[in-house]
Amino acid sequence: MTPNLIQQSAPEHAPLIVSRQKAAQLLSTSDSSIQFLLASGYLPDLNASRLLAMADYPFLFADGDYPILQQALVAPVKPELNLNRTKMGESASLTDLECVLANQGAWAGFNDDDVLAARFLPVTLRKFTVSVLQVTRALPGVEGRTVFEATLAGRVRELGRSDLNYVDPELSSADQEIVRTLLASRSTSNVPGPCGKLKKI
Repeated sequence: MTPNLIQQSAPEHAPLIVSRQKAAQLLSTSDSSIQFLLASGYLPDLNASRLLAMADYPFLFADGDYPILQQALVAPVKPELNLNRTKMGESASLTDLECVLANQGAWAGFNDDDVLAARFLPVTLRKFTVSVLQVTRALPGVEGRTVFEATLAGRVRELGRSDLNYVDPELSSADQEIVRTLLASRSTSNVPGPCGKLKKI
């Protein structure tokens, strides 16, 4: 009589945690960028499987002018015209509403028409997109800067875990796909300062 084959699951292994130096090597970035991402909370650990997933994120280009918001870590700010916020910058600790308020302005380096044409403004930390705003209108800010009226189109919960990404279910299927692409890609912008732009292809 032919014996039956029976498979049993292998025992679970503890996650492999690597050093900051090794993480920087895997992501082709610097040790300071790894520290920055850890401080943001969007990179909760240096699990090797998470970092390998991040290393596979494709680099994003555009065939026109596509703005990118290159953010700093969240910090307190004073209220301004058309801005109902107490913080500016990015952190995983922000609520979704705080995330929008902290990123919508006021900015002086963008071409407002380019932002409105793109409709979706990715917010990046050291090249990795962590949130996406859907911009509907440009409002005047102080000293000639612009505040963008926006809602949250998508947000990363943990870098390297695209399955956890939030995408606004009210968006059309086509727009949801755009947001998913932005959330799982790396920026190619080399423009200094917060108001960046994807490289053209």
